[in-house]
Parts: sequence; structure tokens; C-alpha cells
Amino acid sequence: RRICDINRQASPCRFADRRADAGEGMPSMDHAEITAWIVEQGLTGASVRDLLDGFAQRVVAAGVPLLRAYIALPTVNPNFRVANHTWTRSGGAAVEWIPHEEEPGTFDRSPFAYMLANGLRCSRWRDDALKSASFPAFATLKAQGATDYIVHLVRFERAQAPALTGAAL
Repeated sequence: RRICDINRQASPCRFADRRADAGEGMPSMDHAEITAWIVEQGLTGASVRDLLDGFAQRVVAAGVPLLRAYIALPTVNPNFRVANHTWTRSGGAAVEWIPHEEEPGTFDRSPFAYMLANGLRCSRWRDDALKSASFPAFATLKAQGATDYIVHLVRFERAQAPALTGAAL
């Protein structure tokens, strides 16, 4: 069943399936072990950077050919709009603080904005969709060798900080 319009060629993710199989063409991995590690890191107060770095390393060690992992966290800060946490095989994890005035409209042309506008929590674009989709980020990722793009949006609302409405993973 397709959730997204045909022009974006995304398909829904199936996170409800807890089998060890990570999906078509993907190696199996111990989800319970990785989940337990994530929970432990959260309980011990690990930084987002360290959490992303450790998660990505564990996924790669399990045999998943991960090119890049990314977490975007909006801020309530007069100087910065978002904290981008990016992990790559060559550089590990890094944090980039994006000012409000930098690259206006970038978010509006992203898979995240598309998913939010269409009420999607999770989407996956495979090789052919990466070539044809109209998101600028896909061209860059494709040039780096990406063959699959999976996004899971984690939405949260806080009365104390209404501008913080979620994270993109």
C-alpha cells in the first residue's frame, strides 16, 4: 500500500515488524540489543552526538551498509533554528548549529517537510526514487552512493516549549 503521492515515490516503513530481518536486501541484526543500548544511553545521559555515533557504529557492525545517519532537533534559541547531528562512515558524528537566517526554505524542500505536510511518520525511498524525487538532498546522497533513504519522524509536543515539535531520524 502506497501512502505518498506517486511523484515522491515513497513507501511506508514497517517498524511494527519486530523480526530480525532488517528488510529486503538488508542483513539481520539484534534489534533488542541495539534497543537496550539506546535505552541505557538515555538513562545515563549520553549526548545526542554520542548516542548517534554509538547507534550508527552498532548498525554498521551488524552488517547494515549505512552511509549516513542524521538527527535534526529544533531549538528554542534566538540564534539557532536547529541542531543537525550527522554521522558518516568517514567522519563519525558531528553537530552543526544552523542559524535562523541560513538557507531559508531548505526545510520546505526536504523529505521531512513533505512527510509532515502529508501526515507521514515514516517513509522509505529506494534507488529509483532517489534518482527521480525532487528533493535536493537526494541528488547529493545519490552522488555519494546512497541506494535507500529511510526517515522516521519522532513528533513530540511540550507545553513548556511549543516550538519544539519533533525530531527527524
